[in-house]
Amino acid sequence: MSYSITVTDASTGKKELFEGDNVDSVHKKISKKLFRIRFKGHQLTKSESKKFKVEINREIAAHTTDQFQKNIQLKKQLLKQSSNSHIKLWQYLKNEVQSEFIENMPELKSVPIEPSYEKIPPKPKRSNKKYNIKKTLLDGLFSKNYKLKMTKVQNQFESDIKNWEEKKANIENKNKELQLNYSKNLELINVENESKVNEWKNRKTRFEENQEKALSSIEELKGGYLKKEVEAIESYNLALLKHTSTIKDLDSFECELAYNQSNKILLVDYMLPDTDSTLTVSEIKYIASKDVFEEHFMNKKDFSDFYNESIHQLTLSVIDDIFTNDKINVIETVVFNGFVKTVDKSTGKEISPYIISVLVSKEEFSKLNLKQVDARACIKKLKGVSASDLAAQTPIAPVIKIDKNDKRFIESKDITDSLTNTMNLAAMDWEDFEHLVRELFEKEFSKNGGEVKVTRASRDGGVDAIAFDPDPLRGGKIVIQAKRYTNTVGVSAVRDLYGTLMNEGATKGILVTTSDYGSDAYNFAKGKPLTLLNGSNLLYLLEQHGHKAIIDLGEAKKILGID
Repeated sequence: MSYSITVTDASTGKKELFEGDNVDSVHKKISKKLFRIRFKGHQLTKSESKKFKVEINREIAAHTTDQFQKNIQLKKQLLKQSSNSHIKLWQYLKNEVQSEFIENMPELKSVPIEPSYEKIPPKPKRSNKKYNIKKTLLDGLFSKNYKLKMTKVQNQFESDIKNWEEKKANIENKNKELQLNYSKNLELINVENESKVNEWKNRKTRFEENQEKALSSIEELKGGYLKKEVEAIESYNLALLKHTSTIKDLDSFECELAYNQSNKILLVDYMLPDTDSTLTVSEIKYIASKDVFEEHFMNKKDFSDFYNESIHQLTLSVIDDIFTNDKINVIETVVFNGFVKTVDKSTGKEISPYIISVLVSKEEFSKLNLKQVDARACIKKLKGVSASDLAAQTPIAPVIKIDKNDKRFIESKDITDSLTNTMNLAAMDWEDFEHLVRELFEKEFSKNGGEVKVTRASRDGGVDAIAFDPDPLRGGKIVIQAKRYTNTVGVSAVRDLYGTLMNEGATKGILVTTSDYGSDAYNFAKGKPLTLLNGSNLLYLLEQHGHKAIIDLGEAKKILGID
């Protein structure tokens, strides 16, 4: 699928996504559905059907064109829309993570009805009428006959007793089996129901704990921000710009920030829309004679003007977002470096050139009337640097560039060359293990021109390595932590990694261990830019780069003296 349109039903507000290989196939899907809705139940002739389809297709083409034109105008009026926009960021961040646990209590199995037990018939009694024989006159004359009668009755009684006892035993056994089956079934259902309820309660508890943790992180970030801590100021502004990028309807967001506390300068490396991803369609036409929908694009000059105007407006809008929402007055100057991710047509390689850069003080910026300025003239007056035609995406040297030379970085040490097929990674020196992980990821990221740097060894759970990946899909700053563990890694280590990711303003976090992770750790990582690599993953990654080793946790525990 390479083309999609989302259509909103004006009467219900319900949105529906239509996808296809091209503009024609998608619009015809929309047309078919609209025709079915409008003429359901109508008997139309072939000519009427053709006529109405043409009318609907032209209507759809006009509507899509109108939407394209509105989007173009919105981009051209970005500054008027977003100027002096005060964002309630803390509340927004809380709203992002704060929600109700919507999973209903699980449906439980019904408790079975206790079976009906068969009743035991009354025990025969000798006194029953059945066994009483009245002595007649003849019985008195013939005593022998009477005795035979009595013997026969006694035998009948004894036989009835025996039969009753057998029947009683059978009924009792049957009732006992019914009772046993009922009890087992009841117990199984109760256990299953209890398990379902407990699992639901555990999910609810984890949800609430994660939410509480997230809210706590926001409060912690807010506290650090109010204390004017450097990392908190960077994280605050990163979250701010990520939020405003959504408001500005940008397809993707990537940004790196660096705050200098001594001179109160905030450096912003901001990814701009490239020419390939920028809207170029100006009109959709339906050609009835061919029965096709066609796209009509801006001409080269119109597109160049549009792209230049929208990028200049976006630049000023981002700077305005930062200054307007500087709640604690810690930013006196913003350096905005706008870059694009594109392909060098001469080499076919992916590049990330800066195409616009401007340094402006809050005082100077406050004197601007953004709702009426010409964005290009404004940036020129601010002595911004850019190519004469941004659409050409000619690289420029930024006014000030973010320095990746973190003081925490130290000289790396090669470990992989010393690896052997029998080396137990779980028992190796912990510092060597961190260097091994760094070296491994350096090989992995170098495929796309990335770099990985190892930080000073501290064993404090901080960052063990930082990767700078230029890849357009997964790129950015990536924090890496190495855990040479012999026991299962718990959720706390993953939470720490996520907190580190937030503090570093990174786009992704990777945790590597020689052991494995608990279910809570994996659950916490779901939906977050975190990757958890266990011992098996590590060995596989090593093998991909031509190295073999082993991980024997039991042996490592003995060597390291760990219980």
